[in-house]
Amino acid sequence: MSAPSYRNPALVERIVAALARFSFRKADWPADEVWQRMQDRARVRLAEGVEISELLPKLSRHEARFILECTIILKEAINSGDFLTVPKIAGPVRTIKMRHDELTGEESLDLYTDSGIVPGNDHLLRLLPPSSDPESAGAPQHLDAAPAAKPSRKPAAKRSRKEEKEENEIAIEFAAQQLRENPKFKEDKLFTQNDLYERLFGPPDKRAPHLKDKIWVTAWNPSRFKEKVWKEARTRAGREPNSPAGRRPDPNE
Repeated sequence: MSAPSYRNPALVERIVAALARFSFRKADWPADEVWQRMQDRARVRLAEGVEISELLPKLSRHEARFILECTIILKEAINSGDFLTVPKIAGPVRTIKMRHDELTGEESLDLYTDSGIVPGNDHLLRLLPPSSDPESAGAPQHLDAAPAAKPSRKPAAKRSRKEEKEENEIAIEFAAQQLRENPKFKEDKLFTQNDLYERLFGPPDKRAPHLKDKIWVTAWNPSRFKEKVWKEARTRAGREPNSPAGRRPDPNE
């Protein structure tokens, strides 16, 4: 009998690594064992069940890819024979879309299936044990929630809203700091919104040096940045028309 293995080991490792990267570590862990222990912890969490909405932004940050690209990776995992969804999702997931509520600022996931739209914030993704015969393991498994780990007691929308407010404030402070201290401003060259967005949330090679390793828990996009961060950051940096004298209005508004 062959040794147990996954149907798609590379895909499983991508999901495990994304979750592991943002897990906590203990100070007394030997340096050469830290990553392995973080991965082991991530596997335990995945075996118990992790909210699908939690995985998407972590995948995006870990792989330095846009959210849209990571929805394809996540869709592949959901439909694979190595994971199961809890509670039951009828049929394969065809598309995953992130929905942003302009009124509340909340973000949620919609999973599009042949039978309708399923809210991703209400479902878990569980990692199955490796199979001794992965080629004949059959179609993806979708089980009811009874034997699985329960979703967080805190509703996803409320948790997301609190985390978003906290990260909005952090982003405003970082953005204002960039507007005040970046050499481009000292030389009187104005940033555009896209320039500043890239310095905060772009790929590591485009970020401000002290933000290269910054991990954002919630999903960011240009629309949220413009609505929640841009104007307030400019105000704190003295770039708004009603800011202290000596600063001129920014034509990029």
